[in-house]
Amino acid sequence: MDVKHIIPCGNCAWCIKCTQNIPISQVFAIWNSYVMTGDRESFLRRYDELEVKPDRCIRCRQCKLLCARNIDIVQKLAEVATDALKR
Repeated sequence: MDVKHIIPCGNCAWCIKCTQNIPISQVFAIWNSYVMTGDRESFLRRYDELEVKPDRCIRCRQCKLLCARNIDIVQKLAEVATDALKR
């Protein structure tokens, strides 16, 4: 996978107050590790270990309002979830 797919999350945790308790920065760290290593098996295992998956997002966009890097978090969560479902 190309590094252009890396999500530029700085792990500041401003989005930690997700109304659905999605561990956003953890999801992005798992994804970025996958992009860098190409280790899909590890990605899927770590994704499956998440207590709350990104597909629980209700698109309230509270996280985007808080994001210091202006990441479209809702879109990125959807992309990660979609990729994880391709098994």
